[in-house]
Amino acid sequence: MKQPIKKTRHSSGTILRTLVLPLACLVCACTSSRIDPIGYARLAADRIVRDAVFEVERMPQKGYGCPAVADCVTYGDTTRIGVNPPVGAAPSSARGTIVAGADSLYLVGFTSTRDAVVRINGRVVFKDTAPGPAFPHEIAYGIYEFPHTASVPLKKGANTLEIVTAGKASVGILDREGFPAAGTECSIAEYTDPQGTVHTPSPLTEYRIPIAEGAPFRKHPYTEWHYANGTTMFGMLALADVTGDSAYYDLAERFCRFTLENTPLYARQYYGQNSLRTQNFRMFRLSMLDDSSAPALPLLEERLRGVLQPGECDTLLERVCRFVMEEQPRLPDGTFVRPEPKWTIWADDLFMSAPFLLRWTRLTGDDTYREEAVRQVFAYDRYLYDSVTGLYHHGWNATLGEPRGVHWGRANGWVAWAVSETLSALPEDHPAFGKIRELHRRHLARVCEYQTENGLWHQILDDTTSYTETSASAIFVMAMARGIRRGWLDESFRDNALRGWSGVESRIDPATGVVSGICQSTAIGPDPQFYKERKTPPSDPRGMGAVLTAAAEVERMLRGDDK
Repeated sequence: MKQPIKKTRHSSGTILRTLVLPLACLVCACTSSRIDPIGYARLAADRIVRDAVFEVERMPQKGYGCPAVADCVTYGDTTRIGVNPPVGAAPSSARGTIVAGADSLYLVGFTSTRDAVVRINGRVVFKDTAPGPAFPHEIAYGIYEFPHTASVPLKKGANTLEIVTAGKASVGILDREGFPAAGTECSIAEYTDPQGTVHTPSPLTEYRIPIAEGAPFRKHPYTEWHYANGTTMFGMLALADVTGDSAYYDLAERFCRFTLENTPLYARQYYGQNSLRTQNFRMFRLSMLDDSSAPALPLLEERLRGVLQPGECDTLLERVCRFVMEEQPRLPDGTFVRPEPKWTIWADDLFMSAPFLLRWTRLTGDDTYREEAVRQVFAYDRYLYDSVTGLYHHGWNATLGEPRGVHWGRANGWVAWAVSETLSALPEDHPAFGKIRELHRRHLARVCEYQTENGLWHQILDDTTSYTETSASAIFVMAMARGIRRGWLDESFRDNALRGWSGVESRIDPATGVVSGICQSTAIGPDPQFYKERKTPPSDPRGMGAVLTAAAEVERMLRGDDK
């Protein structure tokens, strides 16, 4: 049963403050270069509240060239509709086309849930009797790993494709890196059931969240299952705790309930209609920490607060936890690693994992997860810390045994945020507390050396020719303010934190609440220029959670709150 959104988590003066503060901020902004952190944070948060859309709309799925999924289940076994029909079910055949950009030898990938035969241009190119997955494994964004591959000659233009199976099978044309080969497209045109009747497949549809008119950032409307939105709602709760504002509490709760209520719809689209780019597809593919523990943070936080009940969200949260602990790729020493590029440690992933694991210990009472977070902190420090600069590399290539990427600002921020979360969760008598506190102090002390005159930090921290970046700056401010009030850092960091927040404030438009200077999504780049050329979309959610959390922590520091 749908639970009503609670309206009880605010003081009697909250509504009045909600109306007055933004106006006050606008007035102050005209006469002063600095106002209180909550005032500007409200401007940004209120903009998110306005832009977030909690509805879905149905639309046709655009052409999707890889993979082409042949779903013969419905036509081959009319007695049982599902991904895995019983052994011996009558097969159906699917026919379609592969369009190739040139006469060439192509790498073709295959999957099948039941016995399958694939013919291209009349020639058998794949035959399998062992059950497997319905879809290829998407190891990263748009990079596929098929359980079976073969080199197949294709002619330029249309090539015939036929798949005979009683289950599901998929075919994809790949390049050497696992991406869909440029200039190729696979499609299924029709099915023939065991009785010889020809069927036209139902058009693939998507359920998408419409983006609010005038929203500054167009790709993620704050409600998609994405680490950026999970972090944004995480920050919204931090701001709500400081302000007591029901609008911010309500937004985080609506995000969680909207996600949970629509998950069955998205699942039917993903598994039932093979719509692999439907809304919240990352929730089902779970190929990386970005897809799992980071988007789930606000759900877990609301579960701990008692806003969500066990029956509402525990199934999803348990699935996420299982992925992190059992399925997420690791190096032989247990360090989380990404298969793309093979095998690389990303600084980002310390934040994508540790805060979730720490809260899972709080929920379950099982210290296993907290200790896993502790191990990852030390592992990431061992691989990524650069003793010369005192900063963290963006990545580490385990195959080559060397660092990758530059000293990217937000990568260092992710580490600092994750470590501060770890210190917050550890009792001071924990054997690792002192060591983690010291590496946190060491890192932030060196970070301070790279702070600019305007309070911000550069996109590449030790490269003054790179632009100053908002999200990294906000995270450093947050970590310093939190460390000061919790006693992990001494008062010498206060000036850095305040100057840093002043710089972040300068990036918040007092008229619109739009936040500028947040770096977009960034892979481990091949050279510094890659990072220097990354765009900064307005109010990119990848940095909004950092801005809101920083404001909350600065406010708490100024209040002398030591909790």
